[in-house]
Amino acid sequence: MRTSPLTSIPRIIEGAGARGVQRGCELGVEIIFVAAPCQVRVGKVSPMAGVLASLAELELELGRERRAAAREARRARGQHIGRPKSLDESKAALARRMHASGEPVTTIAATLGVSRATLYRTLAEQADGGE
Repeated sequence: MRTSPLTSIPRIIEGAGARGVQRGCELGVEIIFVAAPCQVRVGKVSPMAGVLASLAELELELGRERRAAAREARRARGQHIGRPKSLDESKAALARRMHASGEPVTTIAATLGVSRATLYRTLAEQADGGE
């Protein structure tokens, strides 16, 4: 397996984990990191594979922790988490009024610049008493 650069190690290891890489080395799989300052061959040398796999798993875990901390900080500040809604409350109210007056959904969606699916979802939220 050839990979480049070293930052791709976490993606490789994520599926297999440290044990998977070590098992691959036992089966004779050879991993060559070509973008390293010097070429690193991992295959017959299982301690090196273990170290690289452990570092990759550590980086994955640190990334998860950073993302979780960022979400909690945004939540604590009262900021929205995730993708913003494509229809704000005033546009959603306009869409509801247009729909109640008999306008076709396709026309309303084109007027507001959203997809029909988004419009149907917005109208369903209103019918369910949601947001």
